[in-house]
Amino acid sequence: MQQAQKAGLKLGVYFYSTVITETEVLQEAEFVCNLISRYKITYPVTFDYEGYNTSNNRNSGLSKEERTNIANVFINYVDKKRYVPCFYGSKNAYENDFIINSLESCKLWVSQYPDIPYPETKKSSYTGEHHIWQHTSSGKVSGIKGSVDVNIAYFQYENEASEKSSLEPEQATLKSNEGIYFDEVYEEVTPKIKVNIRSSPNINTDDNILDTIFNGDIVLRTGKSSSSQWSRIEYEGKNAYLISKYVTTDLGDTSQVDAEKNIQLSEDGLYEIVNDNITAKDVAILRKSATVESENVGTLKNGTTLKRIGLGSNGWSKVLYNDQYVYVSTNLITTDMSYTSTEVEDVIYQDVNEQVTTKDTTNLRTSPKDGDIVMTLENGEYIKRIGIGTNNWSKLESSDGTILYGQTNLLTTD
Repeated sequence: MQQAQKAGLKLGVYFYSTVITETEVLQEAEFVCNLISRYKITYPVTFDYEGYNTSNNRNSGLSKEERTNIANVFINYVDKKRYVPCFYGSKNAYENDFIINSLESCKLWVSQYPDIPYPETKKSSYTGEHHIWQHTSSGKVSGIKGSVDVNIAYFQYENEASEKSSLEPEQATLKSNEGIYFDEVYEEVTPKIKVNIRSSPNINTDDNILDTIFNGDIVLRTGKSSSSQWSRIEYEGKNAYLISKYVTTDLGDTSQVDAEKNIQLSEDGLYEIVNDNITAKDVAILRKSATVESENVGTLKNGTTLKRIGLGSNGWSKVLYNDQYVYVSTNLITTDMSYTSTEVEDVIYQDVNEQVTTKDTTNLRTSPKDGDIVMTLENGEYIKRIGIGTNNWSKLESSDGTILYGQTNLLTTD
């Protein structure tokens, strides 16, 4: 309703019900009229009562008179609120399930699909009075995916109704299947360097990557999330998503592309441009900048592959991870995809699930022996132990799910 009114369409309302008492239907009528009061409702407010012919439905077993009385409560309330009431039903419902001539002063909307479709069949086979004929459920309307119901109304309104409430209509926001709300935009964007196009706004998996586009590739952005993290775009006729900070509306901006073509000198050191695949020798922490004190943004495990785009003289590699550039200690990674860590190959970890602390002070590392020191555990601070290895190292899991290692003889459950 919000977007239809914004587009200048005249509005009507259709309400489906399975109530069993007149008290219930009165509550529904009040609900509907309150909900629509701030909109310009020109066409009828329609009551559709169904489900009564299915034995396990709550409204089965009602008589024709009871069903008709329920419909009349809704119709009369809508009429008192100065809307045009309407009753919707199938041809069979009109002929067998309701006392149609007892419905009080409302439009009648009948559903009946002819064997030979309209317009070859010019009118419904229902011979009673009716004001709207629904003649198919398999119609096609430009801009709507799939089949739709199509109707003929034997009336129209030249003027648009006014709102019953002085309150402004709520502003519609578009929502993705991921529960993210998008503000509407309509603009062309291009990647600053490159960006993954995804079928869903989720960077925790690579399974949703549809394509990778580069600076100079132009796509139409149709929505920006309220947090501005995600953009919704049109891709091959469907909605797709990319991270907003990696695109720009400046279609001629190549500054970041030019920078990537050369050896970069940054605060983290000198990086030679490379383009190779890497994996961890065992487990390696991915960091926001090239320092062990930097924020942990992820974990790379042996067998998982990332693209390396920079090899630093400072002992760090620059890699692409979840559409962003992050850093990993070079001595913890390898370009040998068949590499098997001796720790992975030879050490057996007995599964446990317990809280441990340190006897004194213990460094926790990304891998046994020579892994990065991620944190220091003090006596009285606890961490979950999930494995005890034959190499005198314990496998630990931090509160954010990061796998760490500490020397078993320095840890205690006491």
